[in-house]
Amino acid sequence: MTSKIHKQDEYELSKIQREDLQILLRESFPDFLNQRIYYKQLPHFRLLAYDNETLVGQVGVDHRVIRIGSSIRRIFGIIDLCTKSEYRGQGIARDLLQKLEGMAQNSGIDCLILFADDQRIYKSFGFNSYDNKLQWLAINEHQSLSVKQESLGEYFMVKVLGANPWNSDDVDLLGYMF
Repeated sequence: MTSKIHKQDEYELSKIQREDLQILLRESFPDFLNQRIYYKQLPHFRLLAYDNETLVGQVGVDHRVIRIGSSIRRIFGIIDLCTKSEYRGQGIARDLLQKLEGMAQNSGIDCLILFADDQRIYKSFGFNSYDNKLQWLAINEHQSLSVKQESLGEYFMVKVLGANPWNSDDVDLLGYMF
């Protein structure tokens, strides 16, 4: 299936888009979205996939710098990639990732980073799991709780786009875990 993908800044989402996102995200992640369209924090922008006027997929994107060892990397953090259940298996998630990767390469982004329980699509798209020790701001229900430090093992995934290879140094996410 070929879907139309639209980049949308978070602050410009219409009421209808927010309602459609809430339905899609609640269907995809029923355990954590409580009348919201984000988990811990708002993304900077989203890629929205449409079949005609129907929202069929989305990925939120956090744009920031992180520190790995003593070097700084520009990243896109991938948040809540999902597709509508009846559209799964039609390449929509792949199309969203390809569009995001193209945007990242055109913008000089060093890496795409995410945290995933189900890693199949990401591994097929060239992501690798890393066991770096991570540091991030722990947020729960709109409260900053603490700074956490630990390795998340295979859940932490990176796709390097720039010339600098990934290494095993400690990673400071310089913010919340997306």
